[in-house]
Amino acid sequence: MKPLNPFRYLKRNPIKMLPVFCSVAIGVLLIYIFSLFSATTSKMVRVATFDITDKYNIVYTEDETMLPQEFLDELENTGVQEIFPVQMNISGLAYYRGGLGSTTITTFNLFDDDVMKMLDSFDTDIVVGSLPANNQYEILVPKEYALQNDLSVGDYIGTAISDEYALLGKYKICGLTQGEVLFSVTCQPGNEQKEQVLSKGVMYGIGEINTAEQERLVKSLPVNVIAITSEYHQQDVSATLNSMQLLTYILTAAMIIVLCIALGNLNIVLFDSRKNEITILLPIMSSPKSLILQAFLKKFLFETELMVMNSHRILY
Repeated sequence: MKPLNPFRYLKRNPIKMLPVFCSVAIGVLLIYIFSLFSATTSKMVRVATFDITDKYNIVYTEDETMLPQEFLDELENTGVQEIFPVQMNISGLAYYRGGLGSTTITTFNLFDDDVMKMLDSFDTDIVVGSLPANNQYEILVPKEYALQNDLSVGDYIGTAISDEYALLGKYKICGLTQGEVLFSVTCQPGNEQKEQVLSKGVMYGIGEINTAEQERLVKSLPVNVIAITSEYHQQDVSATLNSMQLLTYILTAAMIIVLCIALGNLNIVLFDSRKNEITILLPIMSSPKSLILQAFLKKFLFETELMVMNSHRILY
C-alpha cells in the first residue's frame, strides 16, 4: 500500500493548514524583529557614544564651577597633545537607524579653530558646506542625520523651528560631515576665552595615556564633575539592556507559545491524514514502537521542510 503524501493532504485541506502556517510565520517574524532590534540598538549606541570615548575623555563641571587645578596640572604633565576646551551645554540630536529605538548624537561646543583638529582625529570629512564660526549659531551635523530628517546646508534646526528638536534656540546647518563616528559641532563660546572654558570643561585624547593613568585622573575628581568615558557609557548601556530584559522574556514566551501551537496543529493534521494507514499497518508491523518511530521520523522531516519554506517566504 502506498502511504498518503502529507503535502498532498495539506494542499487539499488549506483550512487545516492555515493555523500551522500562521503560527510558524509569526514565530519566525518575532525572531526576526528581536534580532533586528538588538543589532540596530547596539550599532546606534556604538557609533554615537563608544566610538567617541575610544579616543577622548570629556571632563566638565555640571554647575559651571572650576575644575580642580591639580587635575589640569596632572593632565598637562601627561604630555597629551590633543586637549580642547569644550562646553557640554548644547542638547544632542535624536538619531534613528533601521529597526526600533533611538539614541542621541552628542553635540560639542568648541572654539572654531579646534573643530578641524577634532574632525581629523576621527577621520571625518566635510562633504558639503563649511566649518561653524564663533557665536554665529551655526552647526555641523552628520550627513546621515540630515538625510534622515530631509535637511540640507542652509536649513535651520532647533526648538525655535519645531518642538521635535531638543536643541534650544535656532541653529543654521553650515555643513554636513561623513565618517564612522557620529557627532555634531557648534561654536558658541560667548564672551569667554579659551582659558576660561578650559577651566570648566576639557576634552583630551587618551591614546597617549595608559589605562591606569586614565582611571587615576578620573577618580581624583570631585562629585560635581562629570567624566564621560567608556565606563560612563557602559553604565548607561547596561541600564538600557536591563530595561530590555522584560521585552526579551515576553518575546521568548510568545515564541514558545507560537511554536507549541504550530507543532500541536501539525501533529493533529499529520496523524489525521495517516489515520487509515496506521490502522492498516498496525496489525502487520512487527512492533507498535516501529510504527510510532516511523511516523515521528516522517513528521520531523516534514516539519523541518515546512519551517524552511515558511522562513524563505517571510524573509524573501
